Amino acid sequence: MQGGCARLAEDELRFLCVSGVDLAEFSPRDRGAASPLALTAADHAVLAATALTVPELASRLGVDQSRVRQQLARHTLYGIEDGKAWRIPLFQLDDVGQALVPDLHRVAPHWIGVHPVEVARWFTLPHVDLEDADERPISPRDWLLTGGDPGVVATLAEELHGGA
Repeated sequence: MQGGCARLAEDELRFLCVSGVDLAEFSPRDRGAASPLALTAADHAVLAATALTVPELASRLGVDQSRVRQQLARHTLYGIEDGKAWRIPLFQLDDVGQALVPDLHRVAPHWIGVHPVEVARWFTLPHVDLEDADERPISPRDWLLTGGDPGVVATLAEELHGGA
């Protein structure tokens, strides 16, 4: 990054245009800079491209597809609707990718109606209210993976809706 702004590659700019983002609203000087809108669009594209289908997740977890659909319906698993199908972002899986993050079912219900990029950033980036053993900020995901109190993360997740 130079000058605090990441530069978008030509293919990223092309993707944004194809996705319907009007780059005309940005000045020529800013077109190569990663605007918040461009970063969100890019993050969303990565989430969608790497997310699993219901059959894929069921296979990884060793459960029936109906179990995954049940979790989506109960909002104990976060999914992104893609037409008539669901896509399940990978950030909900452990580091091996074969199990859900422990106690995810206590946190995911708080993500109803929250934009997928906001959920992903909140869950995977260090949070000021969570610290590891060395007193460094840790992400809610890592907090749960290392056995932290899920109630703490669930309470913090409530704030995504401003307490709503």
